[in-house]
Amino acid sequence: MDTAAGRAMRPPVRPPKSQHVLRMRGLPYSATDEDVFAFFEIPQPSGVHLIKDDLGRPSGEGFVEFECEVDAIAAMAKHRHHMAHRYIELFRSSPDELMRALGLATNWQQGGGGGGAGGN
Repeated sequence: MDTAAGRAMRPPVRPPKSQHVLRMRGLPYSATDEDVFAFFEIPQPSGVHLIKDDLGRPSGEGFVEFECEVDAIAAMAKHRHHMAHRYIELFRSSPDELMRALGLATNWQQGGGGGGAGGN
């Protein structure tokens, strides 16, 4: 814990590995990655990111990644289903939105990126 600022130290964040991202809203504050995997069952997410506030507390929002577009679309069928006593809202998202929520740089591109326009 950063006692000077009164903030909890955060574990290192993982950048997205997929272009197929959904945002979750309404998560119980006690939700874990395992709870999210169990919520979706099929299709199974390839990655889970639970968002914390500035004090390191759960915010009730999270992001899930899926291997392909078909899995992400199928997962949207869970919109407004319940996890514990809360209903979960699902929204189509993007790697850029996930990166912003994690506090990382924007303009993420999977697999690197092209160079710029060189010039003379």
